[in-house]
Amino acid sequence: MLKGVGVRFPSSAPNRLLSQGEVFIILIENIYTVKITKTDIDALNAVLNVDLTQEDYLSKVNNALAKARKNIAMNGFRKGMVPLGLVKKMYGTGVMVEEINKAINEETNKFIQENKIEILGQPMPKSNDLEFDINEPKDYHVEFELGLAPKFELSALDSKTVVKAPKVIIDDELLNKELDNMRVRYGKMQFPEDGIQDSDVLQIKFEELLDDQIKESGVVATSPIRLDIVKNKTLKKALQDGKVGTTVVAKNLFTSLDREPEQIEKHILGLKETPENLEKSFNMTIERISRMEKSELDQEFFDKAFGPGKVTNEQEAKEKLSADLSEYLSQSESGKLNERIYNLLLDQTDIALPDAFLKRWIKFSNEKPITDEILEEEYPQFAKNLKWSLIVNKISQENDLKGDFEEVKEHSKNLLRRQLLQYAPSGEGFSDDDLEMLNNSMLQKEDHVKKSYDAVMEQKLFNVIKQKITVEEETVSFDDFFKS
Repeated sequence: MLKGVGVRFPSSAPNRLLSQGEVFIILIENIYTVKITKTDIDALNAVLNVDLTQEDYLSKVNNALAKARKNIAMNGFRKGMVPLGLVKKMYGTGVMVEEINKAINEETNKFIQENKIEILGQPMPKSNDLEFDINEPKDYHVEFELGLAPKFELSALDSKTVVKAPKVIIDDELLNKELDNMRVRYGKMQFPEDGIQDSDVLQIKFEELLDDQIKESGVVATSPIRLDIVKNKTLKKALQDGKVGTTVVAKNLFTSLDREPEQIEKHILGLKETPENLEKSFNMTIERISRMEKSELDQEFFDKAFGPGKVTNEQEAKEKLSADLSEYLSQSESGKLNERIYNLLLDQTDIALPDAFLKRWIKFSNEKPITDEILEEEYPQFAKNLKWSLIVNKISQENDLKGDFEEVKEHSKNLLRRQLLQYAPSGEGFSDDDLEMLNNSMLQKEDHVKKSYDAVMEQKLFNVIKQKITVEEETVSFDDFFKS
């Protein structure tokens, strides 16, 4: 197995094929001395010719058998006293294959390292038809296909390259909307009898009908719905004008609601299986009206929403909301800008790949068989991911990008702080000591550390790119930002 430095991908880049076989730029160690020559086919493909003589492996095979003999126990012989000829007969060919593989792999790795050959994937044997017999040792000639890492220029990393950085406008309309949402979130549940509003939740009893009568042994279910999922205008108006106890008829329930028929059956009617001859017509009876009344703009609401004493009036609440939205949106704005940079660099960087080799290598290296149809379907995204990884590798090497543990720790802490604020927007309930303890616990997990390190390196990468190009701010509305 070759050792290598993995090529890294940003979180936004899909990685479906790569989960079954990563691509590596190879930097490797050595041990053996074996004759190896490289023949270039073109700029992206080459062949390694490996010649291994008996002298390269026989002594190691004999040593390995002698060492193994000391631990072998067999009927009729004491441990370590089994005749070497018998050990050779039983295990010799297997040991020989292992030593030959070790010699070829390690010397191939040494050759690639010393000649500074950057390859994609791993060396792939051209055939597997070699025969091995400990009683007939011989010289071996093995050929490996190589996919060579392409040479390319990042011409887009120039001050003439302009990328628009979205900046969301936080205006009074947005702040009023967010404040209203918070007032509903911290409001009190009411159960009016009539005067139904669009935001109300209606507890509806559904009864299957046959010829305008309740069907005997038909479907009966109770489920909450909101008026905004009722797309039949006549039915929606009848419900809106109704009150607790009102019954209206949905002539075709499955076309009256803005849901797929399967969803209506499963989530609204609570059916595990569709009954035979299920009717489309249903009674809908309003059993309860639930309404979340907005909180008053009083100190009780301010304390619940923002923390005790932190906000005392509507203006201060809007100022706090504006600051919180700015912090929240800064992450999304940065992510959107990085996505635009990612797409621009991919579009404007010409990178040729040894496609035929990579397709063969994917099939060769996959643990599970992969069909040609799936390979052709997924390869374009695989190639896109690989091109981005090559761009990342080039920028990282040229700018000597590195991350240290303190940066990883700080990123992890900030991430946890944002996550905790989702559950306690006011910031109450956890202290700096709590956060430090939780962060130290998370840093014991290898996967979390790796993700934090990758995030730190990704931020460093895009910071370097932004210094080399021209970034111009572009103001957008809140709604337009999340539509694009």
